[in-house]
Amino acid sequence: MVGLVTLRLALPHIVRNYVNRTLSRIPDYRGEVGDIDIHLWRGAYTIHDAKVVRTSGKVPVPFFSAPLVDLSVQWRELFHRALVGNIQIHRAKLNFVKGPTKETSQTRVDSSWQDRVKELFPLRINRFEIIDGQAHYRDFHSQPPVDVVIDRVQVVARNLTNSLKLSKTLAASIDADGQPLGNANLTLHVDIDPYQEKPTFNAAAELTHVDLTRFNDFAMAYGGFDFQSGWLSIYTELAAAKGKFVGYVKPLVTDLEIPDWKEEHENFLQRIWGVLVGVTAKVFRNHPKDRFATRIDYTGSWDDPRYSMWEIVGQVLKNTFIKAIPPRLEGDVNLGEAQRQNGVEVKEAHGSEAEKRNTAADIVRKRVAEKKSKGEIILPEDPNADREGAKDE
Repeated sequence: MVGLVTLRLALPHIVRNYVNRTLSRIPDYRGEVGDIDIHLWRGAYTIHDAKVVRTSGKVPVPFFSAPLVDLSVQWRELFHRALVGNIQIHRAKLNFVKGPTKETSQTRVDSSWQDRVKELFPLRINRFEIIDGQAHYRDFHSQPPVDVVIDRVQVVARNLTNSLKLSKTLAASIDADGQPLGNANLTLHVDIDPYQEKPTFNAAAELTHVDLTRFNDFAMAYGGFDFQSGWLSIYTELAAAKGKFVGYVKPLVTDLEIPDWKEEHENFLQRIWGVLVGVTAKVFRNHPKDRFATRIDYTGSWDDPRYSMWEIVGQVLKNTFIKAIPPRLEGDVNLGEAQRQNGVEVKEAHGSEAEKRNTAADIVRKRVAEKKSKGEIILPEDPNADREGAKDE
């Protein structure tokens, strides 16, 4: 009995050392955790103050940090004859950093991080959740410095092991929400087959009510201009199977104004670029809707994506002179479309099972409507907010 009590008291310290050693085996990064709590009664342990830090010492923020990470067994899945686990991360923060050198940048982590997670939690992960997270894109060396943030990130990935045996394909789902630049709305849904070697999924997302004036540091640092006013929305769908994909992205900008470049400290090229951007936005927009928009369709493979520049220009002209491109998901991209476009056999249950399941675009539209009805989407002072929310034919 004394031995068991001693082991129980020493277990958090033993696990903490094991976690630190495991995380430090990620190339170019080291892991740090503050404390460990063991919960034997629910088959779980909790990591406090976790960090993954660039070892070069030239990046001032960690790549990943979270005050609490909980790893536990999903006991209810035992009734489905599956021994699987759950990971829940609270207030996670990701920092993607662009720098002039490799040592001052952190844009990706070696793929071996997945093996390190498996060592920390040997069960197959069936549910993954991020609660109230943040994602940053930073450039400490640009002028001005850039920090583009997505706040209040919520991510839930379900049935990653298909423990519920929902179907042979697209059994898992991922839902994500966030508030880019503090006031916009991001909603995403993905149905995915986690067992395919090459990506097989159906995805839809919409990003709406982005105040472009909050993007001025980024625009000035990389484009040499800023925004006097403007609102951005982006709608996109993408389906992929066996290395092939089909999709589109539809950017729309309303009430865009670029200030006149009269400041003496701006150079000649910056002034010319600002004039070109401003003139393009004024000329090639639908004037009744005050909306600049296009739709970019793409297809092909991950190694050879294809799109038509002439089609993009045609969509701009159509929006300008014929009919305003509507601010919504079209719902015309799915695995069947990927199959037709690329000649890939997709063993998707077309018919009864597929028809009962909502498309990714349908699910995103429903979730956005629910968030608006609950007041979870706070519309900014966007003069086109009502216009975009209304039926737009």
